[in-house]
Amino acid sequence: MAIRIMITLEGGLVQWVGTDSGQHIEVLIVDYDTDGADPDDDKLYEIPQSTEGETATAYARTELVDTTDPQFVVNAFAAFEEQDDEEDDSEPN
Repeated sequence: MAIRIMITLEGGLVQWVGTDSGQHIEVLIVDYDTDGADPDDDKLYEIPQSTEGETATAYARTELVDTTDPQFVVNAFAAFEEQDDEEDDSEPN
């Protein structure tokens, strides 16, 4: 089974990253929306946008994935999958 990771956003900002896995996982959060950013901001990095080596300026940070509430992640995935299956069933063939 795949490791499941849940990312919550509020106001366009990542607020929490969690998993149902007990494994320690580090994620890189990248936001390429830098319109109006101060070019001297120390949170701006040149981050690859492709395997060809093209880069773009982006806000970036790393975060360890929260493993303290795996049941919350399991419940969220279950709710999503149940509703997603309902939508698939209502689509014409």
